[in-house]
Amino acid sequence: MVKTSDETFALLKNSMRKWSEFEPVKGKQYTTIACDPAPKLQTKLAQKSKKEQEDKMGFVHTQITLKNCYDVMLAKKGKIQECEVRQVEVTALVDTGASTLFIDRKIFNELGLDILEKRIITFANNTKEIGLYSEPIEIYWKDRFVVLSAVVVDNAPEVLLGVLPLEGMDLMVDPIKQELVGAHGDEMMYFAM
Repeated sequence: MVKTSDETFALLKNSMRKWSEFEPVKGKQYTTIACDPAPKLQTKLAQKSKKEQEDKMGFVHTQITLKNCYDVMLAKKGKIQECEVRQVEVTALVDTGASTLFIDRKIFNELGLDILEKRIITFANNTKEIGLYSEPIEIYWKDRFVVLSAVVVDNAPEVLLGVLPLEGMDLMVDPIKQELVGAHGDEMMYFAM
């Protein structure tokens, strides 16, 4: 059984035998049994499905604000002014294949961070490189934030927002709208297992 839309139903009706007596109600979903589909129908549906997938696939970018965590703490304690907190607003590529936040050396320097440690990191193309882990950064997306270290990669083409910050802010990628959304709606959820 196949759930069909009006457009698919029209293709089925034109391609299958003995459907001429049946008229669909506009907007209604029908359950049909495709007994004898013509090869043209299968090809059209496959092409349409592939085209829809290609149209929907893409990159998701989002605006985030990065703040020096220590500056934020000093401002809360009254040691520095709020306007002295080092921060930068960037457009990040949401990368669910990346583990954490990846920034370039320029952003690292703008935030006035230090290196905590060096670790071996593996890129998507399976190359390995020494990655520099920064001091904690506050990552803000709209009204949500998370604190974690970033991996500093020299000459990175763009900021990558990986799964750890996404999980920490209870976010997910909406594949249809191709945007970042709250995983549990507008309210951030915390779970303890």
